[in-house]
Amino acid sequence: MPAADRNPLVSIVTPSFNTAAYLPEMLDCIAAQTYSPIEHIVMDGGSTDGTVEILKRYEGKYNLRWISEKDRGQTDAINKGMRMTGGEILAYLNADDLYYPDTIRKVVEHFGRNPDCKALFGRCAILQADGKISHDYIDSDHMKNLSMEERKYPTFETLLRKNSGIIPQPAAFWTREVFEKVGPFDESFHYTMDYEYWLRISREFRIGFVDETLAAFRIHEASKSGSLMVHRFWADAVRAARMHGGSAWSGVSWAFLRLYLTAPFRASAWRNLLGLLRGR
Repeated sequence: MPAADRNPLVSIVTPSFNTAAYLPEMLDCIAAQTYSPIEHIVMDGGSTDGTVEILKRYEGKYNLRWISEKDRGQTDAINKGMRMTGGEILAYLNADDLYYPDTIRKVVEHFGRNPDCKALFGRCAILQADGKISHDYIDSDHMKNLSMEERKYPTFETLLRKNSGIIPQPAAFWTREVFEKVGPFDESFHYTMDYEYWLRISREFRIGFVDETLAAFRIHEASKSGSLMVHRFWADAVRAARMHGGSAWSGVSWAFLRLYLTAPFRASAWRNLLGLLRGR
């Protein structure tokens, strides 16, 4: 960002659909940020669970804009919201995830101190359905095949060849320059649109790291990651890797492979695995 731009506008996009149970806490975490200016754009997919009523209650409390209309899914909602943003620093935060009060300030300060840094991520707490933090994302089992240096400063090759899940999406931020260079998220991806985006970013830019907890990622039954969709995640990740020169085994840690093979719907998982290995 320009050195003179000491208080750049930060734009946060939130895709939502029937997440009223978690939405107020997420809205509160944006309203409580110690940094200004921030714009928050919520793209709701036409929820029927009281989401719209919650959004109306938050109008005027902070710089919030929202739209509730049918969309083509999460990735479409993110892209529509990004096209509405005017900020120099960009991110998206799902409706069931959280920032800490100083998150945006720490992100802006890091970009300001490191003008060559155009994209970054930080530590991310894993929040269970009961609200308790279980561990830090960077210490997850599926990261054990990586050195701490690889976890904190992933290159394109590390993301592609060793582990697709290094960067915790809620704790990731990038500049307008990155967005203009790599474009929007690929809407053909429904589960790993962020991984495919990190691959594109890491081809063009070095990704920085903030060694502080910036976000909390919530695991619950209704979330994609908490649902019985592990094999679909891998299928999406393999397709992303192949687009960038990888293979069916690209970015797979053995911890994730064990999770894949022991996930529910095992017969379906095995069928999908065989399909992936055959290049389907």
